[in-house]
Amino acid sequence: MPVENKNPTHRIEMLDCARLSLTGVKEVKGFDEETVSMSTACGAMTVEGEGLHITLLDLEHGNVTVEGHLTALYYTKERTHGGGLFGRWKNK
Repeated sequence: MPVENKNPTHRIEMLDCARLSLTGVKEVKGFDEETVSMSTACGAMTVEGEGLHITLLDLEHGNVTVEGHLTALYYTKERTHGGGLFGRWKNK
């Protein structure tokens, strides 16, 4: 469940493709050593790389730090519930 954080501003700071510090994070949806998916104040964000690990997770203040070998960072549309086949048919 997303946390209402006290820092709604979304900011990204990357150091040498090895450390990514983020603010404005609402929820970490999933993570493993190759992908971190989260919801931010600017939409859904995915971070990709190798050997990724979360070294800071403070959702109350919206802060997340990811370390490892970062190879990609991108935003996607937030998905809403009910998006399966029946949900698409129902919304037409």
